[in-house]
Amino acid sequence: MRDMTKGSVAGNMLAFAFPLMLANIFQQLYAVANSVVVGRQMGAAALAATGTAIPIVNVMVFLLLGVTMGSSVLMAEFFGAGDERSLRDELSTSAAVGGAFTLALSAAGVFCAEPLLALIRTPTELVPAASAYLRIVFAGLIFTFIYNLLSFAMRAVGESAAPLVFLIAASLLNVALSVFFVRDLGLGVEGAAAASVLAQAVSALLSFLYIKLRMPALVPESWTRVSAPLLRRTLWFGAVSGVQQAVTYFGILVLQGAVNPLGVAQIAAFNAVSRVDGFVLALSDGIAGALMMFVSQNRGAGKGGRVVLGLRRSLEICAVLNALCAAALLIFPREIAYVFLPSGENDAAVCAASFMRIMAVFYMLAVICNTFQGFFRGVGMMKTVLYATYIQIPVRVGVTYALARSAGINAVAAGITAGWLCMAAYQLFEYHKFVNSCRAARPEKGR
Repeated sequence: MRDMTKGSVAGNMLAFAFPLMLANIFQQLYAVANSVVVGRQMGAAALAATGTAIPIVNVMVFLLLGVTMGSSVLMAEFFGAGDERSLRDELSTSAAVGGAFTLALSAAGVFCAEPLLALIRTPTELVPAASAYLRIVFAGLIFTFIYNLLSFAMRAVGESAAPLVFLIAASLLNVALSVFFVRDLGLGVEGAAAASVLAQAVSALLSFLYIKLRMPALVPESWTRVSAPLLRRTLWFGAVSGVQQAVTYFGILVLQGAVNPLGVAQIAAFNAVSRVDGFVLALSDGIAGALMMFVSQNRGAGKGGRVVLGLRRSLEICAVLNALCAAALLIFPREIAYVFLPSGENDAAVCAASFMRIMAVFYMLAVICNTFQGFFRGVGMMKTVLYATYIQIPVRVGVTYALARSAGINAVAAGITAGWLCMAAYQLFEYHKFVNSCRAARPEKGR
């Protein structure tokens, strides 16, 4: 466990963030493995089917991610304050309430797969494969919830390496099972979905065993015990964070609805660039996740000066990482696109390369937005996190749909950029209000 209320701010941030960045990259590999295997073995139509399903899956998965992320803010705060009893009670409360919610969500997803695909105007020929993929993934959502909850609990107390190890193991298993099920057994997209669920179940089991054997201070008396004093805060933090994550990915889902009528080539291109986008933002998301835990711990310990300095150091680190990623996208866009496209898909590769060149210029806006989201979560300003998303999504969707017919998937790039601009402006405004209202202590010198 890592106590980030002491020592170098930059050193603590980097040491904690590095495993998170690697975890985010492997999370992308975990998600992309199915698409690559399906695309290589079954062609562009099957790739488009899974690609169409994935935004729907992401809404559900990131809703659960947000719920567990919100509760982890409270866990980190209790850890920073040295309150182990409340830390354990928060974990058990989140497990009981979140588990029940996940089972209900899973059942709804299984029964509503085809209506959800119709909602985003999925081409008729893609619906059978996409709906089969969705039902299998939805059925295994409980394993996603368990892994996310336990990994965030470990991160809340400064342990970011163990979740990384378990995620790497699950990613490698997912790749192996995807190849075996799709190529060797001929199970198609259903096999790819089953591989994801089984791999996620393994990561959840490993996380549970690690906490039980190596981190007894985290283990609650009962995993189903709900603490009445903590329930209201748990529901508030989890609900706001969950809704924020779900709204973000619902916005992406709606963008998929603008792309789907453009044809299979542009759907495949959009799915490819969405994967690239995930890898690029994985680094800054890791820094933002580290900042959230850093701020929560120091807030619990009453060290306001370190809270503000943590934000500054995070922005500096992210700026360097973003510059490296942007350079790669500007220089090698087609080569990167073909990593996620079947060979010979020239039309899709051209569309994807054009999209990536535009996005490379504006990714710094995303870095600013994500970093401030981590900061505001850490200080408990959950409404600000939610409102920033509410501002971004309508702008993103409106611009995209206005330009889709004339600009193709480049309309999505324009919409995303416009949304980031509005979101960043709002967050900077709220940050200045925060600084002026709370009169945070000055940053420590020499850090």
